[in-house]
Amino acid sequence: MEERYQIGSITSGYRVIRPGEEYDKYFPKPQAQDRIIIEDGEVSDTVDLMKRVVWKYIDDTKGIAPVLKGKTLNETCENTLPALGTFLPVH
Repeated sequence: MEERYQIGSITSGYRVIRPGEEYDKYFPKPQAQDRIIIEDGEVSDTVDLMKRVVWKYIDDTKGIAPVLKGKTLNETCENTLPALGTFLPVH
């Protein structure tokens, strides 16, 4: 049976987003045309957009991937999820 990572509680409450400059060296500089906003999008619109964005920018993650990769899938999740919750604003 595969090992599963338990996320725990998720809140829609206020989060302080830290700047995260220490991660800048792992990613290319963003371009102005990279900003994507969907006004009044449905969940399915967001999921479809996420799929396209992941594949469009997959090469941008090659620098950070070895930093976050753990010895197990569980360890990789433990390394990744806190960074996502701390440095990525979700609206």
